[in-house]
Amino acid sequence: MKKVLSILAVFVLTIGLAASANAGAWVGPYGGVSFGTSQDVKVNAPFVSNTIYSTKIRTGFVTGLSVGYDFTDPNLFPDWAKYFGVQMDVGYNQMNFSAQTRTVSPNRNVAFSNVDGGNTALSFMLVGRLPLMVDKEYPNGRIQPYLGIGPTVQFASLDFNNYGGSSSTNTRVGLVTEAGVRYMVTPAFSAGLAYRYNYLPSSHDVDIPGVGNVNLSGTQNVHQGIVRVAYHW
Repeated sequence: MKKVLSILAVFVLTIGLAASANAGAWVGPYGGVSFGTSQDVKVNAPFVSNTIYSTKIRTGFVTGLSVGYDFTDPNLFPDWAKYFGVQMDVGYNQMNFSAQTRTVSPNRNVAFSNVDGGNTALSFMLVGRLPLMVDKEYPNGRIQPYLGIGPTVQFASLDFNNYGGSSSTNTRVGLVTEAGVRYMVTPAFSAGLAYRYNYLPSSHDVDIPGVGNVNLSGTQNVHQGIVRVAYHW
């Protein structure tokens, strides 16, 4: 976590220095709802290998802080660059699995206890945006639809206490995309809505009493609907 905050501090400082040249820097918090589609989980334990089908993830919350830089300064960038920018986020989203009965290979139903957890994410995106309603007061557009894509590094934790195990943590690299629209309430303040998708290969190891080391692996498809406000300078 300290490394995440250090990277964020360096990114903010870099943007702050660029902003002294009248660049399109911005920063702001976001929050919203996070939900995942059902996923198959592969289970590998001593002498056992099974698949738990269609594991359900509970709807939870997501919150974080975004820092961005739009290439809008004509003194620094060519005219075509105004359609692009960069964005970095530090965020947290819940990742809780409800108590549920699922089908386990080859073909039997098993009841599972709930497993609670969450992901702390550090994401970088290249953003393309379309300036609309351009005028003298809003030279970069009052309404700005955008699309971003890039890598995300997520630090995940799951609590297996209901199975007699401890918490399991891991670090994984995935892909994040975000599509949204920003509305400039004033030249220095914006509000926006966005949809974000995270693709995350996942693997956790946990020691279960009487069983031994158990590896759980799968792919998480996490969807988020977020609201963001930002200050621009």
